[in-house]
Amino acid sequence: MSEFESNWDIQIDGRKTNAEREAYWGHAHATDDYETIFSITQDSSVCKSLSAAVRQAVGPDPGIILIPGCGSRIGLQEHLLAAFPSCRLISTDFPAVVEVAKDRLKDERAEFIGMNSTTLDLGEEVDAVVVVNSVLSDDHEENAGMIRSFYDTLKPGGSLIGLFPTVLATVDIAYIEGAPSERIQQADLANSAFFENDQDLWQIFYTPLRLRQMVKEAGFENLIMALEFFDSDEMLDHAGEYYGIDDRNLPVYELLVSASRPDRDS
Repeated sequence: MSEFESNWDIQIDGRKTNAEREAYWGHAHATDDYETIFSITQDSSVCKSLSAAVRQAVGPDPGIILIPGCGSRIGLQEHLLAAFPSCRLISTDFPAVVEVAKDRLKDERAEFIGMNSTTLDLGEEVDAVVVVNSVLSDDHEENAGMIRSFYDTLKPGGSLIGLFPTVLATVDIAYIEGAPSERIQQADLANSAFFENDQDLWQIFYTPLRLRQMVKEAGFENLIMALEFFDSDEMLDHAGEYYGIDDRNLPVYELLVSASRPDRDS
């Protein structure tokens, strides 16, 4: 029998407190203006993939789309407003973060709310939750709480659409590059964790099975998971500058997830 014991638990040493986390992200958005963040919604092809997934999941005319952990850049919001002319957008994040976003997007169909993603209480149900690189706290229980909160805010039959980074991309790229030692030091495979050098913190970048388990435990059904390769010129340049990936045949990739809340009538 193997000495390895399978374990779904994730434990990160030196986790930040909620107050430290909120202060960090407020500074990263309001002061550093994303200089320490690998940002993917600046790319139009990523936004198109997300809007296509929304259209496939909930149809061409969603009423309300929620973007939790929205960050302060507004490219995704602008794209969704154009793709779905009658929808209303609600974007949430820490108060200091949404204040920056508010100043950048003035649209009567777009609302920004300072709110913790683990305790979403909007007073209404939404058609789709679109989450991008927000479920990556160093606290697994906090991430699981976010997924449950997304489920609770969806109307029956509504859908979760999300992009989730995976630690497997780090390992994949490291070994193909042929010099894995430096990158592998950033990966903790046992805990699905990745150390962001520029941010000086651990984040949980889920493996597919761990992410699947978390989504299903929240109650979601009809789970679809695919790889989204960030291989546009803009994203390849960004990965080169941010992660030092020089080979343009090695795009960063993430897990593109779609899942639905069961219809109460089914």
